[in-house]
Amino acid sequence: MLIVTGSYNGQDSLGDECLLKAVVFRIQKILPSSQILVQLHDVNTPFIGSFATDFKVEISNGLQTPLWRAEHLMRRLKMPKSFINWARWHVVRLFSMLNFLETRRIEANLCAAEAFFVYGGTQFSGQWYSLNAPALLASAKLTHNAGGKVIFGPQQYGPLQTHERAELRHFLLKFVDYWVTRNELDIDLLVDGEADRDQRLVYDEVFSATELYPSSRGQAPEYFLVNLRSMTFDTNDEISKADFKRIALLIDELIQEYQLPAVFFGVSDSTFCDDASVLDTLKAHLTDPTKISSVGRVKDEYELFELAHKAKFALSMSFHGCILSGIAGCPFVPVTEGKYYDHKYVDFDKYTGGQGVPIVSLSTLDVKETLDQIGAYVSKFDIAQVEQIRLKASVTLDDFYQIALPKVQQ
Repeated sequence: MLIVTGSYNGQDSLGDECLLKAVVFRIQKILPSSQILVQLHDVNTPFIGSFATDFKVEISNGLQTPLWRAEHLMRRLKMPKSFINWARWHVVRLFSMLNFLETRRIEANLCAAEAFFVYGGTQFSGQWYSLNAPALLASAKLTHNAGGKVIFGPQQYGPLQTHERAELRHFLLKFVDYWVTRNELDIDLLVDGEADRDQRLVYDEVFSATELYPSSRGQAPEYFLVNLRSMTFDTNDEISKADFKRIALLIDELIQEYQLPAVFFGVSDSTFCDDASVLDTLKAHLTDPTKISSVGRVKDEYELFELAHKAKFALSMSFHGCILSGIAGCPFVPVTEGKYYDHKYVDFDKYTGGQGVPIVSLSTLDVKETLDQIGAYVSKFDIAQVEQIRLKASVTLDDFYQIALPKVQQ
């Protein structure tokens, strides 16, 4: 049995849903007869039900379940953050005691697993580290100590606090058989002068999933796409009014420049991060609010593909909003705000094949300069370069899986 766990934990997030699909699809391609158990904290979401049926995998709660339940309970009760940090593990122990049999079953599966595969996502980034790392590292240690293999697939490992970095560095060296990252900054965070550092750096799982998500070409543009998140994910900070004014002014100028309306799309709903909630705030700062419409939270990646086919470009704060738009042949421009998103986009131009994608920073946005940068980038954008780099990315990930997964069968 091979246990898979990672950034999808039951929350509503299109990117994390696609990551889980891409990982399981590639594992099943490399090891077609493998028995896969996916562990997460909420097994009762509509997505996970259809996913389990479509991909023929088993679903189970993981050791992260009591941690997430404790966190959600205290947040729903509007407890102060300082109290949550103090009380978290006391509440976790209570949940574990109340669900003693389930906890023992989860631990037994981890000890029996041939491999524990952690994918992502950003579950080791910023505020998510304290929610995810304790349970994921404890789970991996159980599999390792029982003789199984521990594999950390492409994901993001920062930004990290000093003690988090030290903990993760130690764990990777002692308990993980093979690991890679999708972000070049993470190599410097986690290793010092290692000979195989170049082999650690790969591409995002969804971007690399050329068989699951074949590249396609766009049609005559009817609009351009916009995505903004309702928080920065540093500390759940909301986007400031000043930032909204700057991005609204940029959208105004883009509407005028291209004589096209804007279409807003969300990649998650109010159960996680309510993208659609920012639309009213954005409209309040637009010169003509009728020039932007909304499709709300896209149903799935295929709806976003259809939208991107008819878009001049996509301006997206969501990492996978950009990636999925690019797969559909649409030029993509990332939007960043705060350390969490700055870290995500540190080497993002590699996803265009080095075409000079501008990174739009809300806090330092110069509208005229950014308008010129987007114009130059979109006018010269060559989707063939994205298609070529996707093929390279897929081969690179196949090599990683071939190296890591056969160890499961030893």
